[in-house]
Amino acid sequence: MDVSTQTCLSPRVRTMMCETGVSEDTENILTEALTIDTVRLRGVLDSCGVAESHEAWHSRALEVLSPSIHHIGTVYAGLSHDEFRASSVKKLSSWTDVEKDIQDCFKFVKCDDPCGPVLVVLRITAILEHSLGNVLFGKGVQVPFLLKDILTAPQLHEAFGPELMTLLQVIVGPPQSLNLRNVTWHGFVRPEEVDSRYAYLLICIVLSLGEQMMQRHGVDGRNMQFRECFSLERYEWVLHDFHGLDFSRDQFLSVLESSSLVLPGRMAYWQACMDLLSKGWYPECLTLALPQLECVLRVLYAKVNDCSHRLLTAEMSTLYTTMDEVLAKEMESGSTNAVREALGDVHFEMFLDIFSYLEGPRLRDKVSHGEADLNTVSQGLLHHVLHLTALTCSTEQPLGKDIESGYIEVLRKVLKGYRAHFHPTQLLWRKVREAIVKLHCLGTTRLPRQVATTNWNAGEMDTCMRLMGMKWNIKLPRRWSSSLLADIELLRMSVVNTAPETVFRPRIELTVVTLLRRICDETCITLDQLDDTLTSRTKSLCTHRLRSRQRENFIRLLESLPKLYDGISLTLWIMFCCIGRLNDTEFLDKSQLDKLLRILKALVKFVENLRSQTSPTQNCWDESCKLCKDCVVMLLRHLNNDSTTLYSSLSDHVL
Repeated sequence: MDVSTQTCLSPRVRTMMCETGVSEDTENILTEALTIDTVRLRGVLDSCGVAESHEAWHSRALEVLSPSIHHIGTVYAGLSHDEFRASSVKKLSSWTDVEKDIQDCFKFVKCDDPCGPVLVVLRITAILEHSLGNVLFGKGVQVPFLLKDILTAPQLHEAFGPELMTLLQVIVGPPQSLNLRNVTWHGFVRPEEVDSRYAYLLICIVLSLGEQMMQRHGVDGRNMQFRECFSLERYEWVLHDFHGLDFSRDQFLSVLESSSLVLPGRMAYWQACMDLLSKGWYPECLTLALPQLECVLRVLYAKVNDCSHRLLTAEMSTLYTTMDEVLAKEMESGSTNAVREALGDVHFEMFLDIFSYLEGPRLRDKVSHGEADLNTVSQGLLHHVLHLTALTCSTEQPLGKDIESGYIEVLRKVLKGYRAHFHPTQLLWRKVREAIVKLHCLGTTRLPRQVATTNWNAGEMDTCMRLMGMKWNIKLPRRWSSSLLADIELLRMSVVNTAPETVFRPRIELTVVTLLRRICDETCITLDQLDDTLTSRTKSLCTHRLRSRQRENFIRLLESLPKLYDGISLTLWIMFCCIGRLNDTEFLDKSQLDKLLRILKALVKFVENLRSQTSPTQNCWDESCKLCKDCVVMLLRHLNNDSTTLYSSLSDHVL
C-alpha cells in the first residue's frame, strides 16, 4: 500500500481549513480590550442566516467569519509578550484556572517553530472543553463527554451569550464544522495546514468568554467550582518497564525517520517534541506527541488491514479512524482487526495499558479532554510513550549494524518481559501477591513457633485442598508434612509463575475476576486490621496499659490466629486455582459456571463478614474463628458434591 500521503485531510476538510478559513480580507470585531465585540459578531453571523447543522451552513459561516479571524490573528500577532500580559489576560482567563497556560500558549504560537500553532490548538481546545464543563458542573448539569455536545448546552448560551457559542460551534463543533479540535487531536494535520490565526482566535475566544461571564454574571475564577484534574503522578512508578534505559534524541529520531509509519511532513512534530523534551516542557511534549502516535498507529492500521482510505479525515458519511478503532478487536465491517496480529499480543497490550484499560492512565482521553493535571506529567512517563513509539516504528526493521539497531534491540528485550499493568486480571494477580506477602508477614512475626509448624485443622484442610485440585483440575504444590509458612511460600511462587492471557478475553472472565478482586480486597483489609490490632495491643501490653478485659481479648486473638490464618490461606489458594484456570472459564457449561460463581459469591460473603468481625470496633475473635470453620464446611459441601465437576469436566483443557 502506498502511504506517501501528502495530506490526511479529505478534500472538503482541507478546503475549509486551508482556503475558506484563511481569507486575506479583514473585518474588525475586536474591542479595545482585545476581546470579541459580540454585537459586531452577531452582525457577521446574522448574514449567514439561521444557524443550522448541515455542511453548507457551516461552510458559509466560516467564509463570512474568515475576515474577522484574519483580523484577530493579525492584531494578536503584532502584540509582544509584555503587551499581551498587560491586556487583562490573567483576569479574563481566570475562569479556566490555568492562566499561566494561556500565556504560555501565546508564547508558543509566536515562536518560530511551525508546530507552535498546532500545539496551541491542542492545548486550548482541551482547556476550553474542561473549563466549559466546569461551568456546567457548577450549575449542577451532567457534563457531556464530547466537546461538540458541551457546546450545545443551553446553560452555556445563557452564561456566555449565543454569539460566542455559535462561533465555537463553527470552529470546534460537530463534524460538519471546521472541526478543528478533532482534526488536530486525532493527528490528521501537517504543521503547515494549521494557520497561526486559528491559534490566536482560540486564545481570543478564551479571553472573550471570561469577559462575558464577568459582564453578564459578575463571575470570575475566584467564585467558580473547578473539578479536580486527574493526576498522572503514580503511573510513572507503575509503568517502569523502560526505567534505566537512557533516552537518546538522535537514536529516537533515526528510528522514526527510517520508518514507513511516519508520514511525510510529520518528522517536524517529532523534532519539536525533542526540543520540548530537552527544555523540560513535558506536558507540551506529551500533548504534541499523542496525536502523532495516533497517526503512526492509523498508518499501521491502514496498511495491515489494506484500507488506505482510512488515513483521511472522515466526511459525514464515513467514520474517523481514531485510536479506539485502531485498538479495537474488530473493524467496523466486522472483520478482525489485523493490528493485534501485526504487533503481537504483548506489544498490542502496551497500548491498551496506556490508552484503553479503565484503571490505567488513559492518556489520550484524559489529556485531549482536558481532564489530566499536566503538571503531573513526568519525564519517566513521557519516556515510556516515546520508547513505545520507537518500538512500534521499528516493527518493520530487521536488526543490523545501523546506529539505531542497539536501541531497537534493547526495546525488544523490554517487550519480551512485559506484562500488562492495568488489565483487571493483572491487577488481581498483583493484589493476590500482596495478600500473600501480608499473610506471610502475619505468620512469621505473629504466629508462635509451635503454631506455625502445625495445622490445627489438617484433616479438613487436606480434604479441601485435595478436592480443589480435583475440581479445578490443577496440581496444587502443597507439602503437607511441612509448615504453614512453607505452604504460603509455595503459594507465592505458584502465583508468580501464573500468567493468564488478557487481550480481548470473554466477558465471563471479567465477571470471575471482579468477584476475585472483591475477595482479595476484603482479605487485604482483614490482614491489615489484624496486623494493626496485634501491633497496638502488643505495644500496650509491654507498657502495661491493657486493662483486664483488653488482655483477655488479646489472648483470644492470639489463640484465634491459627484458625484465621488457615481460613485466609484457603481463600488465597482458591484464588490461585481460579487465576490458573481463568482462561478456561469460557469452556464451562452453564451448570458448572453457576456452581463456580455460587462458590465465589459465598467466599465474598465470608471475607466481608470476616473483615467486619476483625475490625477495630468489633474484635470478635470467637465469631471470626467460627466464620473460618463455616467457610471450610461450606467448601467441603460444594466440592464433595458429585455434580460439582467445575474444570474437571474439561478433559481437553488440563493444566
